[in-house]
Amino acid sequence: MGVIGDDHTYEDICALRAVTSTDGITADCWPFERALLARVATRMINEAKGINPVVYGVTSNPPGTIEWE
Repeated sequence: MGVIGDDHTYEDICALRAVTSTDGITADCWPFERALLARVATRMINEAKGINPVVYGVTSNPPGTIEWE
């Protein structure tokens, strides 16, 4: 759920996940600059119909996994 203007929206969530790994077993989230993430999220919501909200996954592996299912 997101908000556009004064209205709640019930559209699809877009999850961004970028990791860095040297062995494919352990991973850390890629440290994007906050300004870049804000620009990407704004453009996705404004230009990709049906997307709101945009989230960024920061869980390392372990405990998370590199791939999302």
